[in-house]
Amino acid sequence: MQIGWKNEYQQALNRAQEEVLDEIVHGSYGKKEKKNEFFVEPTDEFWKSIKERAIKLGLNDNIKEDCFIIYDFLVFILSKWQNDLESRSLDEKTSPKGKLRTGHFQQTMKDVEPLLRALAKGNVNSDQRCHLVNIARIILIDHNYIIANNAYMELAIGNAPWPVGVTRSGIHQRPGSAKAYVNQIAHILNNETQRKYIHGLKRLMSKCQDYYPADPSKCFEFVKKDDVL
Repeated sequence: MQIGWKNEYQQALNRAQEEVLDEIVHGSYGKKEKKNEFFVEPTDEFWKSIKERAIKLGLNDNIKEDCFIIYDFLVFILSKWQNDLESRSLDEKTSPKGKLRTGHFQQTMKDVEPLLRALAKGNVNSDQRCHLVNIARIILIDHNYIIANNAYMELAIGNAPWPVGVTRSGIHQRPGSAKAYVNQIAHILNNETQRKYIHGLKRLMSKCQDYYPADPSKCFEFVKKDDVL
């Protein structure tokens, strides 16, 4: 884990501990807790509606509708995760593992927030949107987490090798070679914000598999269990 990520993750753990202590001090522990702005009630009916709408993903070239479906999918998993964390006992929340789990959630929430805001506006990079549509369809319709992970890897690190000589510099380099295979270059390397929300997406895919497991032959261990729960 890089130093920057370690610092941010430690900050998330500190926030988790401060929130529990604040609840105890102000006598609000055990009462209905404040939800984040992206929270929805993760009911079975809502999940069913997301799966029904997912059939249209990528079929009608409806950019905004695709974004809204993906948004609802990700927010639903986040909300279900948040509900699970809030339903824990005080002892569970204040235990080392409990604080670790809260920290994972808070860091994931922070990492994917830029993506959620872009999806809510229907304003996501077209190439990335195609990858997200593919991932969502595979999970929601095909229910195959192994293939979904392959699609995720294409989003994160690309799936094509550089053409011969494209990375070589010199006066004989072909004009425009820097643009070669642009749609297959690793998005995770484009900027820090994208790198973080793509990493956060991986955690949400893992949580979705926990909540809605498929046949073992279609499941994949995205991250270590203790890292995401």
